[in-house]
Amino acid sequence: MWSQDDDPTITLDDVEAAQPVVEADLDGEFYENRIGKLTASERLYVSALAHLGNGPQQVGAIADLLGRATTSLSPVRDDLMRSAVIHSPRRGYLDFTVPHCSTFVRRNYPFDA
Repeated sequence: MWSQDDDPTITLDDVEAAQPVVEADLDGEFYENRIGKLTASERLYVSALAHLGNGPQQVGAIADLLGRATTSLSPVRDDLMRSAVIHSPRRGYLDFTVPHCSTFVRRNYPFDA
């Protein structure tokens, strides 16, 4: 943001001007390194999770969206948890481990049923 203007005071305009630059950098250097390396089934799972919205989502809702039984998705879910892409903030719910990851996934790996 400091490079947006010569004035040492950061304004809302500076923040808004820097947002696309920061977003593109995070997309390419941070989020893509996590999501782009996933298998097709893992990417489908996180796409379904992101499609449901920001924040924790019910495991059953993800399975319903994918048209599968929750138990049949356990191996994919476990692999994603082991690789620290998702976590369970409470019983029966999943969320991304990194803030704003769901937004990245919706932009770059949209769920297509």
